[in-house]
Amino acid sequence: MVQVAWKLRLLQGLALLALILGFYWPVAEFFLGENPFNPGQPIFHWRFLLEFVEDTWNLKVIWFTFYQAFLSALLSLLVGLPGAWLISHFDFPGKRLFQILTYLPFILPSILVVLGMVLFLGNNGLINRLWMWSFDLKEPPFQFLYSLQGILIAHVFYNFPIAIKTIGDQWERLSVKYTMAARSLGASSSKLFFRVYLPLLLPSVFSSFILIFILCLNSFAIILVLGGGLKFTTIEVLIYQLARIELDFQGAASLAFLQVILGIGFLFSLFRGANRSISQELRAKKKLLVEMGRGSVGAWLGCVYLLVILFFALGPLVSIFFDSLQRYEGGEWHFTLHWYREMFSLSEDNSFLRSLGNSLKIGLGSACLSSFLGIGMAALIHQSKNGWRKVWEITALFPLALSTVVFGVAWYSLYQNYFGGGVNLTLVIMIMHALLTFPYWVRVVLPALDVVPEQWQMAALSLGQSRSTYFWKILMPWLKKSLIIGFFFSFSLSLGELNSTMMIADDSVRTLPLEIYGAISGYRFSYASAVGVILLLLSVTTFVVIQEIFADRE
Repeated sequence: MVQVAWKLRLLQGLALLALILGFYWPVAEFFLGENPFNPGQPIFHWRFLLEFVEDTWNLKVIWFTFYQAFLSALLSLLVGLPGAWLISHFDFPGKRLFQILTYLPFILPSILVVLGMVLFLGNNGLINRLWMWSFDLKEPPFQFLYSLQGILIAHVFYNFPIAIKTIGDQWERLSVKYTMAARSLGASSSKLFFRVYLPLLLPSVFSSFILIFILCLNSFAIILVLGGGLKFTTIEVLIYQLARIELDFQGAASLAFLQVILGIGFLFSLFRGANRSISQELRAKKKLLVEMGRGSVGAWLGCVYLLVILFFALGPLVSIFFDSLQRYEGGEWHFTLHWYREMFSLSEDNSFLRSLGNSLKIGLGSACLSSFLGIGMAALIHQSKNGWRKVWEITALFPLALSTVVFGVAWYSLYQNYFGGGVNLTLVIMIMHALLTFPYWVRVVLPALDVVPEQWQMAALSLGQSRSTYFWKILMPWLKKSLIIGFFFSFSLSLGELNSTMMIADDSVRTLPLEIYGAISGYRFSYASAVGVILLLLSVTTFVVIQEIFADRE
């Protein structure tokens, strides 16, 4: 018994130590350390921050960051709300596929969103080419992608599934007694929604808005590629430009400090917005096709919504696959497997195979490390009482509030000051990914750990079983599926991580997202698409495994 308790305490201590040394120390070192290019001068100082925010250009960047994030979150809610109504009220063929789309932000790397948008809605994208062919036009009629409109469309595409998932899950569990009471008082459908449903759904609506707002506030790849120039620069992009291109660590630190304060504030708002309870029960759903046969206007509108959303959601992904099979040769486009043959050739200069190997190695290594840290931290949070539980929970989840660009810049500064040339960069990126993904791991596993009945351990001990036997024969089988889900979720997030990797990686370390970004920057879109198809297959396969585990658990 003492031995098991000692091992658990050691694991908790190691997880906490790794979090402090791997996350809090680099961030603190970045803000409090010396400028590597101006020894003796601090990187961050309040004077630098005041001078920075007094600059008109910097204020415009900060304002635009908030403006685009607010519009993106609002539009994502407006697009997602009808979908939440649809899945909470109807059953229809292909509903599982539609629900899979609600996980799109977690399985689709942001660089693939950028690539898909360019190929689907770009000046030479699928929509423009079809329109020009249909109406014999010589100029693309839709030229809006590299602008604020393009940014908003990409953000909505990426984030509206969050609104569907969050609001839909709560909506389908609203007790039928609310509807019955309102109907008995003569409430119309519009009054039922605005005076009954909407107030009850406000916690999930608020949580969705804040979460999407944070994601769009910290958006990097989408802004970097679709921003179209200096006019649409955001805080994230400016931090990258200052730290990695201009080597202005003082300016980057000032913006990063603002990011940290904003992240903390919005993260607390997200937690506070989720603490409202309502009466819940699973409601019976109608058959969409049956209701359409009866002439239900709502059912027909729901069907139209489904078709539009599927076109909007699948169009960019189909465009990536379609483009990966094309090659421009002899003045014409030809369908070919050229890019796949090139990617899997055994030539010494094959950058794809190196990127694939690095991504798999980093993904698996970071998932293992994330699981190790997650077990210790989840156990520490679970065993803590009263205020200490909240302290450890905030400590573990704070990495979610910090943008991955800021985290990458902090590690870049740390690497330059202490480890330059002395530590394998692949290992450094693996550790970074583990620290970024393990809070998600904790969020997956901790709920399952919290609902383990205390009587199980008491009963095992009263029957003469050791704590070790209880741990391996009772607790671990109960947690096994959650642990596997956490592992694959961490692996999937690592596969698509670009922001932090881009801050620190050099030409010696390539990953699949970096390979795609490099190809897009060099206008080699068909090659980028072929790499994107492989990355998409890896991400979707991982997600299918998670889905099967969830289905088995339910």
